[in-house]
Amino acid sequence: MTERADGWRLRAGIAARVTAAILGGYAITYLFTGALPLWLPMARTEAVLWTTLASFCVYTSVVLYAFGAHSVWRMWRNLVVLIIVLMAAIWWRR
Repeated sequence: MTERADGWRLRAGIAARVTAAILGGYAITYLFTGALPLWLPMARTEAVLWTTLASFCVYTSVVLYAFGAHSVWRMWRNLVVLIIVLMAAIWWRR
């Protein structure tokens, strides 16, 4: 019975990491792309251009972090905290 429980936990952990990589990566990239141009000290069009280019690195970093973190709970906590910080950065600047 422990083999079935371990298999289920492994599958649930992988599913949580895939979900975090896809949905969390999208959310963080979306918020990053919305927040950074508001804070960069340059013309709005240039800021949007540079932020859009940097968003590819952000998404890749989130995906790598989702699968490289030791604990699934700690990974989710850090992603949620980052989402809250980015939302606050957008709210603060508007």
